[in-house]
Amino acid sequence: MESPFEYDVFISFSSQDEPIVKPVWQELCSSGLRVFWSDATLKEEVGNSWFQVIQHSLELSKHMLLICTSASMSSKWVQMEYQAFLDSCYTPGSRRLIPLLAQGYLFSDLPIFLRQLEGGKLEDPKMIQKVIASIGGFNLENLKRENASLKQQVVF
Repeated sequence: MESPFEYDVFISFSSQDEPIVKPVWQELCSSGLRVFWSDATLKEEVGNSWFQVIQHSLELSKHMLLICTSASMSSKWVQMEYQAFLDSCYTPGSRRLIPLLAQGYLFSDLPIFLRQLEGGKLEDPKMIQKVIASIGGFNLENLKRENASLKQQVVF
C-alpha cells in the first residue's frame, strides 16, 4: 500500500542553525527517509507562495523534527510550523513531533506543551539513529556490514 505522505519527516529549524541541521538532514536522507528540507524544496518551487508550499508540505509530512535552539524557538516561522503540525497533523503513536534540543538549549526552555513530547539532545551521538529507527528509516552502516557479511557467506 502506498503511503499518503510525500515526506517521512519535515525538519523545522531557523536558517541561522543550518550548519547544525544540515548533517541531520543528510543522515536522515541517507537512511532512506524522504525529508522536507525547506531550502532544497523551496528552490524547486520558485514562483510559488512559500507559505502555501510549507503549509502543503506539513500536511504531506508524516512526522516533524523540531530542531530547538534559541534562534529557532524565537522564530515566528518555526512557531507557526510546529503549532500547525500540532493542531492539524499530530496524532500520538502515528504522526510524531520530535523536539531535538541543540547544545545549550534546555528542556525547561521548551514551551510547556512541547515538554510532554518525547525528544532528545542533538549532541547525543546515538540520537539521530534512534529517531531514524523510530520513524521508519534504516541504519546505512548496519546494512553495509550485513551486505558484506552476506557476500562473504555466498559460495558458488
